[in-house]
Amino acid sequence: MTIVVQLVPEYARATALAVRLTGNRIGQVAAPAAAGLVAGSAGARSVFWLMSGVLVASGVAVHRPPVDGEATPPAEALADA
Repeated sequence: MTIVVQLVPEYARATALAVRLTGNRIGQVAAPAAAGLVAGSAGARSVFWLMSGVLVASGVAVHRPPVDGEATPPAEALADA
């Protein structure tokens, strides 16, 4: 929620937080329901393949290469975090 508050102008914060929380709640209901439907029709193993695909897709969606001039932290700094 902190990131939403920092990225959105003050006049739109309530709407942005409402959209974020609505998406969160829909995901909490829809993901188990979808997993149950998939497992019921294609077997339990398929749920794990489906969720791994979702995880990879989300990783690709948020990957951002460094911009020229932007410093990347050394691996040692990331390990300490």
